[in-house]
Amino acid sequence: MDLDEQLLLFFALFCFVLFCFVVRLEVVVFFCIFFLPTPIFQVASNYQESVRIFKKFHGSVIGRGGAKLRKIKEETNTKIELPQEGSDSDVIVIIGKKENVQKAKARILAIEKDMVRDLNA
Repeated sequence: MDLDEQLLLFFALFCFVLFCFVVRLEVVVFFCIFFLPTPIFQVASNYQESVRIFKKFHGSVIGRGGAKLRKIKEETNTKIELPQEGSDSDVIVIIGKKENVQKAKARILAIEKDMVRDLNA
């Protein structure tokens, strides 16, 4: 092999290594964004509000298998804490960015309002 062929081979090998590094870096970034634990990315603020919901309606806020609560958390990008089972407390705590907390609070209050309306109907 002459010098030109060696340089071409070296350049091709260098480009291949550089390409592999860039692709791996993109894979690492993708992995971090989508697979790290959600609280790292989802709750970006520590604003919190407490909302009093009749204890008997907590099950309606949670939904079957936690589906309704999970949906509210995901769509409003908040953390929602309910009292421990067996507790007398009726306070639900919502944590996140202020505007997101207010959206989650409105949705939870709407669930309670619907339940009260259904009981009175």
